[in-house]
Amino acid sequence: MTWEEKQEEELDLLAEKLTEAFSGDDAFFAVNSMSEKDLDCGFDIELAKKLHYKEGKTIREIASLFGTYSSKIFSGFARHKLIPLNGVDQRRKRFRKYVYNNIVFKSSWEIEVAKWLDSRNIEWVYEPRVFELSNDTRYIPDFFLPKFGFYVEVKGYLRAISAEKMSLFVKLGYDLRYIDDIKNISLDEKWRPR
Repeated sequence: MTWEEKQEEELDLLAEKLTEAFSGDDAFFAVNSMSEKDLDCGFDIELAKKLHYKEGKTIREIASLFGTYSSKIFSGFARHKLIPLNGVDQRRKRFRKYVYNNIVFKSSWEIEVAKWLDSRNIEWVYEPRVFELSNDTRYIPDFFLPKFGFYVEVKGYLRAISAEKMSLFVKLGYDLRYIDDIKNISLDEKWRPR
């Protein structure tokens, strides 16, 4: 089995676990072995786990305590294969599942882009891989279009941290297209480093 096949198998297994976890109200988490480099998430994950699972703090509250974004805490939990209680947090919100063609997406906009690409018979790969932009910065583009050789990022609201990551990605020599208007999808908008 090649490295790519093994990685694909691990991602499939994680997707199954996530789907299973988010379909019920019970807390679910699984820990899988990864390298130390992959597990480093830039904050004390053990403290975050204690705050969340034992003290009942929400991901948003933990992010505030660490002085970072909720997405960074979610990302750290994901690296450790930890599922936040009740999906998003402990306020009994149901975790939204965005599923299309048996792929779990992070947003409905990403699904709209996937459907748009499919309607034009454009082959795509969702979140193709993790790119190391620097020692503490990783980036996962939303789509890769193999036939065209470029990546696509879909954002309804562009935060400064996302713009910074996208700019670093382009400065490393990658071709990145940016979609910020779901009603007028176009692959012509190249991301310009800021």
